[in-house]
Amino acid sequence: MGKTRNPNGMGSFTKLKDGRCKWKQMIDGELRQITARTPTELKEKIKQVQGLPITKSKIKAVEWFEKWLGTYVKPLKKKATYDQYESLFLTHIKPVFGSRKLSNIKRYDIQEVISVMNTKNLSTWTMKHARKVMRLAFSKALEDKLIAENPVDKIEIPKKQAKPRKTLTTSELKILFQHTKNTRWHWAFKFLLVTGLRRGELLALKWSDIDFENKRIIVDESNSAGGVGDTKSSKVHYVPLSGLAIEYLKNQKDMLIKENNPALYNTELNKQDIIFPSQN
Repeated sequence: MGKTRNPNGMGSFTKLKDGRCKWKQMIDGELRQITARTPTELKEKIKQVQGLPITKSKIKAVEWFEKWLGTYVKPLKKKATYDQYESLFLTHIKPVFGSRKLSNIKRYDIQEVISVMNTKNLSTWTMKHARKVMRLAFSKALEDKLIAENPVDKIEIPKKQAKPRKTLTTSELKILFQHTKNTRWHWAFKFLLVTGLRRGELLALKWSDIDFENKRIIVDESNSAGGVGDTKSSKVHYVPLSGLAIEYLKNQKDMLIKENNPALYNTELNKQDIIFPSQN
């Protein structure tokens, strides 16, 4: 194990037994250290942190995540995004981090979060999202100079065979439509079937979004628990409007007229132009 010291407090380099390289530097009595697989990779990491002060923060990792969620996510992101991030944190990240200080969290701790999730047979998608949440939180901590490096870099996700998508059979669809036939959502279900819209996109759909001339649907909003907002991809996209879809829209309009729905006759609600409103 070789060690090389640099002048003027620039730190020291060490060659570890496993072949990796390690850099140490003392700043105001605090130790800063970085490891990498190659000298080139180590130099790039040092460039990012060298000269930055180390904040003598005793904040715990769990406390930082709670602060990050409340300060950087909740006011700036959709409610659904915040709820998803918070759930991943509480369910998978917090139990592994425990009461450890933020500055003491290392790459193997991040990998442990993923490993524990893998033992629970969670999907690749869920593990990738947990990694994303950790990367975002630690990136902000790095920006705020609470840590010297982001430990989420190069975290591996186990490869799993994608589960086959489950679709309804013809007989199952018949049962579904039999049960919805006498409900006000019958035409909504049928419209979903022939258009492939998401639930939130359907509930936010307006009559002005239907381009009868070009036989297409303009999808640019989604309605969820957090209210009406952008679609999942935050992009406008177009869905073909088939003859069946047009028929179902006509039947939906007839139903709204028949039930004297406020969305058609209430001045304020009428401005919203919603195709699939609730009964009230």
